[in-house]
Amino acid sequence: KDVQILAGRCREAIGSLVRARQTRLVRLSDRIRLQSKGRLRDTRRRLNDVMTAIPPRARQALAHARTNLHHSHDWVRQARAFIQAWRSRTLVHAARIGASDPVNLLRRGFAIVRREDGTVITRAAILDQVPSAVLQLQDGTRPILVRHP
Repeated sequence: KDVQILAGRCREAIGSLVRARQTRLVRLSDRIRLQSKGRLRDTRRRLNDVMTAIPPRARQALAHARTNLHHSHDWVRQARAFIQAWRSRTLVHAARIGASDPVNLLRRGFAIVRREDGTVITRAAILDQVPSAVLQLQDGTRPILVRHP
């Protein structure tokens, strides 16, 4: 029962951290996407308006600014890809945490062997030292008698 309680607490705490990080990443990704699209569109429109009203030398400067704008847009794309990768990693880690939960192991058919006082028995040699134990299964516990070789 101690393992279940500790596993539950760990699962809740880690799950809470994972959900908080994932929510933050989603917000950041959405904010970057919305801001970058709007700013890029506005900047392109202003550059085109100005380009038609200025002399050739200034047009060269604007062409240079346009190139810089494209580089910035590439940077935004890379930042979004980075955030997406972290979001995927977060989901993978959350799945791994859930898979290693002792309660999930019990659901898959495994059992936990405990002493009468509730401590977990992890080795056969320890089991040889006790006359009886408790077997914890998915739907409850059962006392067992230990036959020594």
